[in-house]
Amino acid sequence: MFSFSKGFGMIGNRLGLVYTKKPHKSLHLLKQFENWNYASVKTMDLIMSNYHVDEMWNNFKEKQKEMCNDYGLEPSDCFFLATTKDKYYRRRRRMKNDENARICITPLLDI
Repeated sequence: MFSFSKGFGMIGNRLGLVYTKKPHKSLHLLKQFENWNYASVKTMDLIMSNYHVDEMWNNFKEKQKEMCNDYGLEPSDCFFLATTKDKYYRRRRRMKNDENARICITPLLDI
């Protein structure tokens, strides 16, 4: 499986690929009825044709580190996210017992 959401910042677009050697139950059914989201397929094709898989990370990792240093955040593995334990962001925690909140830093980037 490969998702475009974090590596390319395509969150909410539900773009991804599945490689299988055997027919997958739900994917086979979608193919049988030609129930594809053609816009998503074209979007993924354009991304793969124009960007390397790590291009966004390589282009923005230094800017991410700079923003994290400026705002007291910890860099995430994803170039447009950071984490913090600051109680102000309590609502951004993914799980109640997790102290880390994930913060989108794209509004801070001046690009």
